[in-house]
Amino acid sequence: MRASCLLLLAGVGAWAWAASGGMMVSSPMSCLPVGDEHRAAVASEVVCAVLCDRLRARAYSFADGACEVRGAGLSSQVGPAARRFTRFAPPAWAVRREVSRGKAGNSSTPYSEGGAYQSAIDEDVTFSHFVSHPSTSLPWWMLDLGEQRLVLSVAALPMNYGADAVHDIEIRVGAELPEGENFTEWALLGEYRQRYDPSEGRLVFSSDAGICGRYVAIRKVVVSADLLRLIDVEVYVAEP
Repeated sequence: MRASCLLLLAGVGAWAWAASGGMMVSSPMSCLPVGDEHRAAVASEVVCAVLCDRLRARAYSFADGACEVRGAGLSSQVGPAARRFTRFAPPAWAVRREVSRGKAGNSSTPYSEGGAYQSAIDEDVTFSHFVSHPSTSLPWWMLDLGEQRLVLSVAALPMNYGADAVHDIEIRVGAELPEGENFTEWALLGEYRQRYDPSEGRLVFSSDAGICGRYVAIRKVVVSADLLRLIDVEVYVAEP
């Protein structure tokens, strides 16, 4: 590994790299953000790093004139602290842990206060559950993990009510909150395109490589009279 190099750009300030090459990050992180990616043809790695800083992004890579910037708008660092880049080195993941309990979240309009988003992460798998309001054509449920995590799987336990059945849902993972209620730019973890049968138990959606993100959403993608009902949702992430 070559020694760190320090460059001074007129009107920009000091920039530092420690062994450039691969994905470079401005601060330690457990996984690389997904979404808000920008690609451009630039003259040098310096220009790519400047673009990363200007977009308040958290990571970039440069090779053969091609610059890729990830996590635009996610960096909280400004000034010189945001201009020191090191090569991304993922941790050695050792364990898989469930992290949904006690987390903040949100949802489309619930049927009642008793059926709000918290009802799907309260460990009561008998009575308490999230249920969407009939006025919402494409209901959704969302969990905020509090920080970027490498999401490995989501295990959702839907609930049918009479002829009302959960069907046609997607599970997506995102780095930042969406515009309005449009989750389509988030990475797709999995989908379920049939009518749920309780004999199936939990529906498990997994990614071997994992998806880096802070938010997890479950949403209906087909308009119907059936409500979105979730008894319980578990989210598993990788930890060193």
